[in-house]
Amino acid sequence: MEPTDRDLLFALHRLTWHASAPSGVVYAQAHLARALIDGVAPYRRLLIADHASSAPVVWARRLAGKQRPFPASETVRHATPLRLRRVDPADDAGIARTYRRYAGQLRRASHREGLDRPHLLTTNAFLAAHGRLDDWTSGVTYYATDDFAAGERRLSPWYARAYETLRRNGTDVAAVTDEILRRIEPSGRSLVVPNGIEPHEWTTRVEPPAWFAALPRPRLLYTGGLMDRVDQRIVRELSAAHPDASIVFVGNLIEPDHFAFVDELPNVSVHPAVGRRELTGLVFAADVGIVPHHVNAMTRTMSPLKAYEYLAGGLPVVATPLPELERLGNRVVLRRADDFSKGVLEALRMGRGSEDERLGFIGANSWASRYEELLAFTAEDR
Repeated sequence: MEPTDRDLLFALHRLTWHASAPSGVVYAQAHLARALIDGVAPYRRLLIADHASSAPVVWARRLAGKQRPFPASETVRHATPLRLRRVDPADDAGIARTYRRYAGQLRRASHREGLDRPHLLTTNAFLAAHGRLDDWTSGVTYYATDDFAAGERRLSPWYARAYETLRRNGTDVAAVTDEILRRIEPSGRSLVVPNGIEPHEWTTRVEPPAWFAALPRPRLLYTGGLMDRVDQRIVRELSAAHPDASIVFVGNLIEPDHFAFVDELPNVSVHPAVGRRELTGLVFAADVGIVPHHVNAMTRTMSPLKAYEYLAGGLPVVATPLPELERLGNRVVLRRADDFSKGVLEALRMGRGSEDERLGFIGANSWASRYEELLAFTAEDR
């Protein structure tokens, strides 16, 4: 992207800079925040804004010394908007009021840091729809990393109404999948920006942790948040059909009750989330990467980051037929729930990809190429 004299405000959704610290899974908006800080886009000034956090929680973290420092510079700054409540209200007036107040905090922070009519790029649909933005930003782009109208049960109706407002306002929308764009139906410009890979994490092979290396082969690996998107029936049938395999789920246990059933399965285990280096070691030492998700309104919009990471590590992938995975090539075996175990056999016969194939995939799907396209889109004159 060519240097510009414009300013950029990037507002996170349900995430703070502190919470985006490196972990086993780093999502699209956190990748983008770090790349912006590292200078991937030569804006005149850049402000990274946290999702509005509960003031008592932030103050407690500061007192405990748990807030990691933001890498501020002369041109890169950070804003930490605060509010009293920890969760969004679930009514039209409450959401509108909350995000107008949040937009006001961002406006004041932008002026304080010397930004002049910044372009607002945000992963927060409520901010893009309800913030009073026209009189102090040069434009707004909503970057949809999920369909929250399908996936966020408590607030689903209000996300759907936010989409209606985005359509009515002609807001530009970038999304990680075609399906999300189809659901939002933007009347402004639109762009698909799939998930990607950080090449430096995958170009050099990493040894696995000892606990994983000790497991019997074949090793079937799932990484990411552990919640009810995982189809229990598939896991049970995999366990029975492949009794000699080690089936391992690694990630934050978001819905423990949903995973209680694995205690009954002798070759299935759950392991807490690991850091990035350890995660790459797991992928390099596994035999198959699995995505045994239910196929429903929420998962059909997903661009599973785990599938990109499996392929970057050379793994064959077996997944339920999610639309976005069809674009990832013939090393992704798509199978319905009742045929998933046979898909694993096919993947095991396929084996690991060649080094040239693996490195070619990394080069074609780098986060840097995604950012270049997204940020060029935000910089275009309307």
